[in-house]
Amino acid sequence: MSARVLVTGGSGLIGRPTVLALKTAGFQVVALSRTGPVAGADETLTADILDPASRRAAVTRARASHLLHLAWHSGGTDDPGARWHAADNARWAAATLALVDDFAQEGGRRVLAVGSCAEYDWSQPLLREDTLLSPASAYGRAKAETGRALLEAAPAQGLSLAWVRLFFCYGPGEPAGRLLGDLL
Repeated sequence: MSARVLVTGGSGLIGRPTVLALKTAGFQVVALSRTGPVAGADETLTADILDPASRRAAVTRARASHLLHLAWHSGGTDDPGARWHAADNARWAAATLALVDDFAQEGGRRVLAVGSCAEYDWSQPLLREDTLLSPASAYGRAKAETGRALLEAAPAQGLSLAWVRLFFCYGPGEPAGRLLGDLL
């Protein structure tokens, strides 16, 4: 039997191709979505990560061994830059910690959660993995604090956890107003 992966953010810019790649690699994909079916997923569970009861019920129902957490406050499609200073970043940080805790309590074993290049100190001439984390935005601070907390808690929760910081993703379906997407 193939591993079951619970994917949050499966209908987003990174999630859409990721769900398809997981399926191609032989994983059973269970997507968690607020808005409806996620293309390519074996099953979509409707839930809101920010709602504790909804989130816990979905994690329990998913019966997943792996969690790929891509979801976060998008800032809205009308203003893609709104995420940088949105108050909702703190809510998403708390919900992410609770999601991973719910997942561990249900017997989940492996987590891949996505951070951001916004966690780094951008005044440095070259950003590397060992560059100082010194975010300049609420979004970057929330992501950095969430990553630190998850990595610190993972061993006690019995989880194998990786926190990945992505840099300036672009591709089909991204909102207007982003340089590379608009140029392409």
